[in-house]
Amino acid sequence: MKFFLTCSIALFMSVTCATAKATEQEFSLSWVISHGNDTLIPFRFAEHDEYNTANSYASIFATTEVGVVEISTAFQLYTPAAPFQKNGKGHDRLYAGVFNYQIALHTKWSNGIQTRFALGADVIGPQTNLDTFQTRLHKRFDVRVPHKKVLEKQIANTTYFATQLEVAYPVEFSWITFRPFTEIRFGYENLARVGVDVFFGGAPSVLSREYVTGQVYTPQAPQGWSVNLGMDYTHVFSSALYPEHSPVEMLNGFMRIRSAIVYQGDGWNAQFGIASIAEQFAGQKHGWQEVAYITAGTSW
Repeated sequence: MKFFLTCSIALFMSVTCATAKATEQEFSLSWVISHGNDTLIPFRFAEHDEYNTANSYASIFATTEVGVVEISTAFQLYTPAAPFQKNGKGHDRLYAGVFNYQIALHTKWSNGIQTRFALGADVIGPQTNLDTFQTRLHKRFDVRVPHKKVLEKQIANTTYFATQLEVAYPVEFSWITFRPFTEIRFGYENLARVGVDVFFGGAPSVLSREYVTGQVYTPQAPQGWSVNLGMDYTHVFSSALYPEHSPVEMLNGFMRIRSAIVYQGDGWNAQFGIASIAEQFAGQKHGWQEVAYITAGTSW
């Protein structure tokens, strides 16, 4: 808990320093919160609560002289298939809870390139208390809870320094915008990614990307209704989710595809989307996994 408090204070002080020189005309503030879960799929054919079972993201954006500064916190919850059974479903991935803390700078360069550079920390293991949170939440709604044997085998406590860089180049064709991007990330997973997002009805000037699904979210979308599609390929060099004693072997590459519908009102926006994630480890029983997500944001 002291670590989380220290990170929060450091991030707050960083964004305060970054915005201190901004004039009243140049300064604006907005926030976005997002949640993804495999139980949000309307017509789901596989069991709930497996693999990439839940993730949430909360960000505050501040427009300053040097660019848009974002401070964020997020969590991801990974489980085996049927985690309420003693051994999940036998030969399966390990349970893991992860918290992320980041401060990022969004920059739009004169040549049209957009970048997001972030520094932060990834906290993994029982120290996150995500296993306790999931258990209590499920008990509250009378839903099966993770088996204690599954929790006992979860990924151990570790903290990683994390950094991430995404570079994108939007190209507009009438009311359609193609935004190819590439990303590198180091932390509890070390990876490289290449992909494209396609926006119908206009593309926002500031975008962030949720870790599990790759969904994009923004503090200010084009006014009214819009739709976005995306796909990417990820190459994973190493992952703390698959330690030496892991019962399954990590796959080095996987695909993600996604779609979302967005509405931007006066000072607020909302989004609903569905993403499909390819197999991430050898022997993954249900193959591609669908995760739905909802996002809400406001600015002032």
